[in-house]
Amino acid sequence: RTEEIQPSTFHWHSSAVLSLEWGALDETGLAPDVHHLYSGGSECTLLIWELPEGKRSYLPRFPAPLLSLKGCHSQREEIGMESFLAVGCADNSIVVVNVATKSKVCTVAGLQVPYDRVVSLGVNKQGRAEVSLLMSSRGALQRYDLDQDCQVSKLSVSYNQDHAPYARSTGKRGPTKPKLGGASTTMVSYCCDEKHLCTLEQNADGLGAWLKFWRFNPSTQRYEVERTVLNPHEGKVVCLLGHGTRALAATTSTDGKFKLWARVDGDWVCSCQARSPSSYLKACTFSGSGDVLAASFGDSLGFWDTGSLDLMAVLRCPPSLSATSFTEVCLVSKDKPAFACGVWASAGKGNC
Repeated sequence: RTEEIQPSTFHWHSSAVLSLEWGALDETGLAPDVHHLYSGGSECTLLIWELPEGKRSYLPRFPAPLLSLKGCHSQREEIGMESFLAVGCADNSIVVVNVATKSKVCTVAGLQVPYDRVVSLGVNKQGRAEVSLLMSSRGALQRYDLDQDCQVSKLSVSYNQDHAPYARSTGKRGPTKPKLGGASTTMVSYCCDEKHLCTLEQNADGLGAWLKFWRFNPSTQRYEVERTVLNPHEGKVVCLLGHGTRALAATTSTDGKFKLWARVDGDWVCSCQARSPSSYLKACTFSGSGDVLAASFGDSLGFWDTGSLDLMAVLRCPPSLSATSFTEVCLVSKDKPAFACGVWASAGKGNC
């Protein structure tokens, strides 16, 4: 069925919303019915929204615009249950925020290689906080120990410009500048409690795409490639998403198709595929159980059963919002979704 969204619009940002993340539902605390949503932009201020009322609080004075947000809800014996948020800033720094106390825990600045976004934030077996950063221009995934302030590991996930071969051509004026090959787009997503990693590298035109599934080897403490799929779609891949606790992943493409990938008997296979009702799926997210895939196409949000990829419902933005496409989608909270939140591109208004 198709329903028109009657959304609640919460406004504060004076320019485009650059980052969005959902918060943990405090089911046993003082506010069991309050859902939290975090947003950031060029104002260098983190906004903490309380849904459904729309109340907001602020954490200002970040060193640069907020480009990416990634939450972590983990147990530490010495400080109890708290929610942490890793904030990726435009000056190549990371700020870790305790959203329960609305305080900044630590700041990491001066990383050697500029990163594009924060991929994950978690606690390792030693109880120390670790953050994963994607550097798509170098095709590298870096893990950084926030407590020890040092790099833990760096994994080359794509055949990038630093390693790709090149060909020299000789003209009338002598040798020309080498033309570098390699992938211009790199996507990564963890799944199954970071026991598995999904990566995709492709050229700007979407040709020569390589979808790789990695498995973490406890004995070597490294990720190893389990399966490689050449050109998983006929068009350019626009989204790669892994489920947090299950060996399940999704890919979407400009060819209008989207596919689910599952690990069956030790091998990754395409479990099912379907076609978008219109255009193609641009942004997607799983529910906490992985039974539902929520994804955007045009000015609408669709909800699919991941077992059969049957389309269960479609929510459409009212024409008055002038929404052209969603750039981010999230479910709040993931375990028991009560809200579908998104950042959409509006004609002449940027991201809203």
